[in-house]
Amino acid sequence: METVVFEQDNKQVIQENGKFFTRVLENGEYLESGDFNTLERAKENIGIYPKTENIYLNRLKEQYKKFKGFEKEGYEYVIKKHYNDYQAMRLFCLDTQLLSFNDIEIMEYEVNSVF
Repeated sequence: METVVFEQDNKQVIQENGKFFTRVLENGEYLESGDFNTLERAKENIGIYPKTENIYLNRLKEQYKKFKGFEKEGYEYVIKKHYNDYQAMRLFCLDTQLLSFNDIEIMEYEVNSVF
């Protein structure tokens, strides 16, 4: 029995008897591939690659969310501490080129749009 284990846009990964197959819908027709041993290999075959996480950006985002949360709630006594923590980490990431200015700006925009 075949089971669709992943689907994105017009692409599918199907599992049958412990093997993985890919199926792509193009021009109204399904194109199928051979078998793969792992789900990751099947996804790579149809151009779906795992996202790499940036631990520095994630940590910086966490710090920024804390700061914005306290700012929104009006906790004046802790805002300065969290802002200073955020700025120190931000400057460290920029100085050591772990993150680009654009990465940080995009992250700040995403967080600000929630608050």
